[in-house]
Amino acid sequence: MAKRSTRNLMLAGAACLVIAAPAYAAEPNDTPPVTATALADAPVDDGTQDETGSEILVTGTLQAFRGNTTLKQLPQATQVLSVETLQQLNITRLDAALDLSASVSRQNAFGGLFDSFAIRGFVGDPNTPSGFLVNGFSGARGYGGPRDTSSVQAIEILRGPTSALFGRGEPGGTVNIVTKKPTLDQAGGYVMGSVGRFETYRGELDYNLPVNDILALRVTGAYEQGNSYRDTIETSKHAITPSLLLQTGNLTANLEFEYSRQKVPFDRGVIAYGDNPATLPRSRFLGEPADGPNRALNLGPQLQVQYKLGKDWRALLGVAYRYTELTGFGEDPEFGAGRNPLFVNGAIAGAFTSRRRVYRDFAGKDFIPRVELSGSLMTGGIKHNLLVGADYEWFKLDILTTRFRPGNLTAAQRADFASGNPSRATLIATNAISVNNPVYFTAEELARIPVSAFQSRTEVAKAAGVYVRDRIELTDWLSLQAGLRYDDYRQTVNNRLNGVQTQQEFTKFSPSAGVSVKATEQLTLYASYAQGFRANTGVNVRNEAFRPETTTSYEGGMKFDVIDDTLSGTVAFFRMDKTNVLTADPVNAGFSLDVGKAKSKGFEIDLNARIPRGPRVTVSYAYVDAEIAEDILDPDFGRTIRAGDPLINIPRNSISVLAAQDFTFGDKVLTLGGDIKFVDKRLGETGTTYMLPDYALVRLFGSVDLARNLTVSAEVSNLFNETWFPSSYARLWTFPGAPRSWSVRGTFRF
Repeated sequence: MAKRSTRNLMLAGAACLVIAAPAYAAEPNDTPPVTATALADAPVDDGTQDETGSEILVTGTLQAFRGNTTLKQLPQATQVLSVETLQQLNITRLDAALDLSASVSRQNAFGGLFDSFAIRGFVGDPNTPSGFLVNGFSGARGYGGPRDTSSVQAIEILRGPTSALFGRGEPGGTVNIVTKKPTLDQAGGYVMGSVGRFETYRGELDYNLPVNDILALRVTGAYEQGNSYRDTIETSKHAITPSLLLQTGNLTANLEFEYSRQKVPFDRGVIAYGDNPATLPRSRFLGEPADGPNRALNLGPQLQVQYKLGKDWRALLGVAYRYTELTGFGEDPEFGAGRNPLFVNGAIAGAFTSRRRVYRDFAGKDFIPRVELSGSLMTGGIKHNLLVGADYEWFKLDILTTRFRPGNLTAAQRADFASGNPSRATLIATNAISVNNPVYFTAEELARIPVSAFQSRTEVAKAAGVYVRDRIELTDWLSLQAGLRYDDYRQTVNNRLNGVQTQQEFTKFSPSAGVSVKATEQLTLYASYAQGFRANTGVNVRNEAFRPETTTSYEGGMKFDVIDDTLSGTVAFFRMDKTNVLTADPVNAGFSLDVGKAKSKGFEIDLNARIPRGPRVTVSYAYVDAEIAEDILDPDFGRTIRAGDPLINIPRNSISVLAAQDFTFGDKVLTLGGDIKFVDKRLGETGTTYMLPDYALVRLFGSVDLARNLTVSAEVSNLFNETWFPSSYARLWTFPGAPRSWSVRGTFRF
């Protein structure tokens, strides 16, 4: 009862914030800094022009797929998270940053080894990282570990249909990370050191150096290590991103190199008894400390060259290469009831769980060249804003896994577990652990658990695409947008275990269309439509490659900007339909069919307000109804999923409210603020009634200038120590969120 009362108080507080300071939609050039003392980084360049036609060019390079059209002018909802916001909230990971957007929901994170999220209810392949972009290039192909934010200038959340430009992907939207770029204006930067709960320490560096009038360098980096609220867990990571700017005449070139290495133990979370995910303490770790951490590596360069072709046209050439590695052991609680003593008469009731033991060795290489031409021209008094481009991607993934899976329990083993004190030999033979009082294996005992080859294959994908978009300004109040992309996709999978090679080839057209009506100077109405696709991997029982998932998306809404930019916002309604979703083959066990269907519909409200001499408030709300459209069999568990069943980890309602205010005392600035995040209950296991409970998290933060160049800041997250669960794959793999945590940081600018 006390917990429910606390939640009601927090929700009431959120409502009061909304009423007291109505909000303003986060758009790319309007995202206000949360703190007046934030680092004065250059704003994101989107190739826009001001009302006089002069160029706004700070970072020196256009964003790919953008042309001379701003995010504001697109007939779709967008949101941009600024570097100032991330720094003020001490956000250092991509998944934590995306929590600020109500349209984004966390998904199964593969034991903490990658970023996985859904936008507007659709997630894609749950066995691979979500497909975010970095400066318009694919940033999540392969397994390079969770994304750090030390090099991030802004995070763009482009909701809705984008396939006509980006190509294959989920219809819910795309996340594009814009990295920090060198500037020619002045030398300077900052160093930051922080300490937090669970002995977490972090250092950051950002330094910009103009070498001369045409050349500048910038280096960003971070090192972090710490323990965890999860028993025995220790993590570490370091990242560095040097970059170079060359700007001379009509040519601007940006070159950057990204390197990160992480050590993260594989962690599937806790086990839920019945429908209660809070049965075990959130600290309980059911893996093996002697496994050591998984090691993730992510490195590669990006080069973008922009050339001005007169006043109205620009060419953009880009190329990127990325190499990723992931190696390490992990333990997964076993799903098979006959193999796991946790199951008693089909229900989770035992005191021990057997586990699969898996060693993973993944290596990925991704190469992408791209060329674009963008500009404007007049035909018969009508202005056309054109973007034409072509890209190519070559991606290779080498997968090797060895696995131990416990066999069906013998009568003697069942009796041993039923005694409550099984022998060490039985525990090792089944790779089992006590759920309530874990006694971990030694390295020597783990070595006695036999593993054998489970997967050994290479996947090579080649994709070529061409795209065109025209934003047509028919009048000063009416504009149309039309786009088309053509993709040629080819994939070859070589199975080294059985010598079988599987190939698939297909071509796809992805059209899009939109309209924007400027009803008044402050209000614009818009609508859009698009088709898209995402490749499925694998074959059916006839060794035929699966057809790609196809999607159809609709969106409509309005954008408003009133009271001299004090109050702005976006309201969007959407519907998306997906076909060719993989489902279990009911006739041929162990095989799948590409016949499933899913749909998602809902609406979003993004508001942001700047109250004169008052707080800055940002509100993001989403209602998402994502469900199965036709009965299917789940390909993982073989359960029947009925039409109307919700999609896993997708809340119906989600809201994020962020408020901050500056107080000036002479030449000192004190910033105080807080945010509230509410997430509705969600399905925690496909084809069941298992639900993750709703939660509301409160965070407080503040900063103060102690000296001209020195700022001290602090934040407390999960203020009321809420028990919460961000995501789940099944009852046996449910991940608990962090308890109340704190951090204190000192930032010296120079």
